[in-house]
Amino acid sequence: MTKIEEILFRRKITRGSRSFPRFLYKYNNAQSINYLRDIIVYSKFWLSSPYDFNDPFDTRINTVISGSGPEIIRRIRKALERIEDSSRKKEDIDREAAKLYADLKNKNVDLKKLAKNSHEITMQSSGVVCFSEDPRNILLWSHYANHHKGICFQFNIAVNPDIFLYALPVIYAEKYPTHNWVKESDDKFRDGVYTKFRDWEYEKERRIMSPGLMHQYLHFHASSLESVIYGCKISDSQIDEVRKLLEERKSKSLPRLAEYRAIQSDDAYIIRLRKVPG
Repeated sequence: MTKIEEILFRRKITRGSRSFPRFLYKYNNAQSINYLRDIIVYSKFWLSSPYDFNDPFDTRINTVISGSGPEIIRRIRKALERIEDSSRKKEDIDREAAKLYADLKNKNVDLKKLAKNSHEITMQSSGVVCFSEDPRNILLWSHYANHHKGICFQFNIAVNPDIFLYALPVIYAEKYPTHNWVKESDDKFRDGVYTKFRDWEYEKERRIMSPGLMHQYLHFHASSLESVIYGCKISDSQIDEVRKLLEERKSKSLPRLAEYRAIQSDDAYIIRLRKVPG
């Protein structure tokens, strides 16, 4: 991203747009001090594997094999070129591609199964970090923040566009996304990462996917983290632990974080955010 593009992007986010919210939020159960330290002090996200997710339907796709004979052979050849020894001759790869296609026609090989296995390998090695656009969602606090005893981090997208620009919105649907292995590129596999069953729509989720970076860290600019929100049932001792990390952050001359408290409404199913003085 050029400097001009970054300035324009920051203006777009600051003013608000349909494409991007101004802030993203990350819920956490606040059970691991090391995890909290990674975000508050060291400014880094842990990239989970999609197979760590709580929904077994997550990241699934419907793989189809559809195309003419020459198209299928070209696609097989392309796949072989990616996985075979680069020293192999082109004619050897062509010969193997033709044999696999013949086996496919004779039903001696399940190409769809091979394509699905390729998808599984891609997903297993990818790193993903998840966010929400909503810091007041009762279900999110219940599911991801230890029954409202945890916390929620607020990130300003415009401060660090090189990272948060890649936080793409999740699409909510009734059916798995379809990938035609013959005619569509392997990048189409990523649709599975950004698609979930429609009943999850309340999460208003966005995800950053980093291929090949499963269980590694993704660093962000310290100033993009602006606030920490305490759940409405968080204990005083847990707040004390978080504040020790805020002091640790301060000792590194990092920008101060605002503190908010989630408050239950007295007359409706609503969470309100109240700034903590200080």
